[in-house]
Amino acid sequence: QEYRLKARQILAEAGAGEGYCLLLGIGDGGLLRAILAESELNVVAVERNAEMVESMRREMDEAGVYGRRISILPGNIASLQLPPYFASVIIAEDVETSGFDEEPKVFAERVYHSLRPYGGLAWLGVGAERRQVPPGTPYGAVAERISSFNLPGSRITDQGEAVVVRRAGALPGSGDWIGQ
Repeated sequence: QEYRLKARQILAEAGAGEGYCLLLGIGDGGLLRAILAESELNVVAVERNAEMVESMRREMDEAGVYGRRISILPGNIASLQLPPYFASVIIAEDVETSGFDEEPKVFAERVYHSLRPYGGLAWLGVGAERRQVPPGTPYGAVAERISSFNLPGSRITDQGEAVVVRRAGALPGSGDWIGQ
């Protein structure tokens, strides 16, 4: 029930009930199951743990949704070449285990690369111990670190338990086209 509430809150903030969700890390699978139950989103999950990948693939196949509404890829966001602008919402339940600490700039740029324009939202969960690290230290203030990467058109807010990155407006360099 806790996961379903969290999924509803994130999806409501993102305004995403359909399209694609990129889930960075499966964890215990609770949030993944909740996203599938609470939305019509197609989910691409990325997970480092090969055993979890296989286990969750079997579970989703038995439920009849693997390959229809969900795909699970082994690896992390830095190791994969994901398409640009495909995700309406990107969720990392825990930014630390999702790869942020290893290469923060690469992580932020890859997340932003996959986020759709005109309101795509990334919800990046930050653990309680991480929130206590002071800004300005190498691993402190996730929102401050992401802001320092100057992602064009981004709006970054720190909501305590998560950092939210929104891709606002059109892509840089695109023009208005009215048609003839």
